[in-house]
Amino acid sequence: MSANTSEFDRLVQAWHTSVGDIQQVAETLTEAQWHQPTACPGWCVADVVAHVIDAESMIGGEPRVEHVPDWGALPHVASDFGRMTEVGVDARRGTSPATLLAELDRVVGLRVAQLAEGPRDLDAEVTAFTASTLPLGRLLTMRTFDTWVHSQDIRDAVGQPGGLGSPGAAVSADLMVTALPRIWGKAAGAPVGAVLEVVITGPGIERRVAIEVMPDGRAALAWEADLDRSSPTVLLRGSWPAVAHLMTGRTQYREASPEELQFTGDAELIARLGPVLNIAP
Repeated sequence: MSANTSEFDRLVQAWHTSVGDIQQVAETLTEAQWHQPTACPGWCVADVVAHVIDAESMIGGEPRVEHVPDWGALPHVASDFGRMTEVGVDARRGTSPATLLAELDRVVGLRVAQLAEGPRDLDAEVTAFTASTLPLGRLLTMRTFDTWVHSQDIRDAVGQPGGLGSPGAAVSADLMVTALPRIWGKAAGAPVGAVLEVVITGPGIERRVAIEVMPDGRAALAWEADLDRSSPTVLLRGSWPAVAHLMTGRTQYREASPEELQFTGDAELIARLGPVLNIAP
């Protein structure tokens, strides 16, 4: 088995277990829990499930439902991307949980079959949303991240923690880590020589990485085995749930305690870094 094929299998498993987690949790919910608000502005649990159905259906090549929302009644929609994602959600508002679960099962089955029959080359261009295409590896990573984050949105909303050490959690953590050089060097504008160290303490996921801005202005990532023990310019230490909430913009929903999330070091850079850590759309 080639390395590329092995990575394909890993990413498919990560996506499938993440969307499967949504299915399994949703099957246990009461009617009231389906309408529980989530960290996604304007969306309850049922809306999050509807969004996952809509996204996977579009990627699967199915015709999208024709629907024009009453935008005046949806003040949480504030961008073109938000309007795009809201159409499929709003079209399913009022749908029964049983019907949503059945549609989710059907769409996931469609995608599983397509992935089994389609290309395994992660560089192959495949349909993403509407008319756009992406390399298969990038699409699987994005769908894993989206479904894992939304599984956590549902679990948070209904008080059922779990899935923190799943294959989808690992792919999501790696995506967050690999975004840090751009965030530190470009978005936060850290100067040459400045080092950001990030320590994720679990449960489920543990990571220790450092990002240094090099003389050419680019930020480089070093993993734990390559780190020296000198003091970083900024240290971010946090539990995996707290870091995941921070880097997906969920902090307005669940504020982390100082024991869960700590920034230490250069105050000016910390002030610049905090607002730009969200990598979720």
